Amino acid sequence: DALKWGDPEVIMDDNSIDDRDPSIAVLSDGSIAMNWFRYRYPADYTEPWMHHIMFSRGNKSGTQFAEPVQVDEGVFDLSGEAELNDDGIWIDGDGNEVKVYASSSSVVESDGSIIIPAYGGNSLNFNSMSKTPKGPVVFFVSSDGGASWKMEPVEAQVPEYTWVQEPALLKIDEKKWILQVRTAYGASPGAKGDLMQSVSNDGGLTWSAYKSLGFVAHAPELIRLGNGVIVSSFRWLDWGTSVNREAVSMVYSLDEGGTWSDVIEIFDCGFAECGYPGMVELDNNRLAVVYYLPGGAGIGLKVIDFEKTLKFKK
Repeated sequence: DALKWGDPEVIMDDNSIDDRDPSIAVLSDGSIAMNWFRYRYPADYTEPWMHHIMFSRGNKSGTQFAEPVQVDEGVFDLSGEAELNDDGIWIDGDGNEVKVYASSSSVVESDGSIIIPAYGGNSLNFNSMSKTPKGPVVFFVSSDGGASWKMEPVEAQVPEYTWVQEPALLKIDEKKWILQVRTAYGASPGAKGDLMQSVSNDGGLTWSAYKSLGFVAHAPELIRLGNGVIVSSFRWLDWGTSVNREAVSMVYSLDEGGTWSDVIEIFDCGFAECGYPGMVELDNNRLAVVYYLPGGAGIGLKVIDFEKTLKFKK
């Protein structure tokens, strides 16, 4: 019941490349969907840094997973082939712009399809970041259980000079969907930016303009509890002119994402990086939250009685 855990078991490991930001979800047939992205970063900035999304489906017990499928198109190594064009954008040997994508939250099922919320676009020009076009949030959608994928845009209005990254999607019902994203203002995707939200009332066909939630947060994760309350957990940053402190934190909504509570801290990380939480609801009004500890020292878990901690009413 989330308090005691066995030894870690390797699901898959390609030691030639970095596998990061894995997310899991139990699908309607009981099988387990796992998505993550593989990242190849060269020693310097003389070639593009490459990353692509991967997907694998496991059995109901999570003991066996199929060979991973690459979700978005592209290769992982363009060394000796790619170059920067006159606009400062990476292109391959055929003159095509180099595109890369990533994911940091779990899949969502809808009408027989599997959806991966994703972000990316042009591979970053680290020598002149402002020349890199700010990439979009997109959905990768599979209608055949994850064997093949197609990319669909999320056409929500983005504030000027803003990067949108690390999306999390929550399907409240067939019509109303909520999307939350990490943002960054200015030239760099690592700059300060508020957590923002967009809402669709027609099953993802159209989206409202992104709206700030009023605080800086990375890698949101969304869950709707059995009592109807929506929780968003994330890596929160106390960011003025610089980052003063970080904490694994959360907010909740009693009106399907219309308004949100004040930020509630789950774990104080001090000056070290931490977070990227995942959540699952337990019995008896409890919520299990897992996250990586400060500096990546390990994995932390806190079980929250959300009725007592957050003063919810049943």
